[in-house]
Amino acid sequence: MNVSLEGVRIINPAESQELDNFAKRFEALRRFKGIKRQRRGKPWSPNYYGAMMVAMHRRMELVTGTSEVAGASCGALQIIKVAPGRRHRIQCMVLEVEDTRFGEKG
Repeated sequence: MNVSLEGVRIINPAESQELDNFAKRFEALRRFKGIKRQRRGKPWSPNYYGAMMVAMHRRMELVTGTSEVAGASCGALQIIKVAPGRRHRIQCMVLEVEDTRFGEKG
């Protein structure tokens, strides 16, 4: 699409130096659900890795779902908790459908 990626840092979760730290934190967040640690040998989806970046204060926001079904990006909400002193987090979902009966002019 001829979009410049200059200044954009691309991270492969499987090769990240943060992965072990994120895996430990993920286990602590999900321990009550019986989820065991996801280690380096297991695949990390970009959605979960991105959510961990937000949860670990490496990033402020997450845009996700462009290559997955709508429900797949909702798993990130298991990881990203409401900030201290706040009551809500914001989530916005945009869907594009071919059926022009839905939405404004389709």
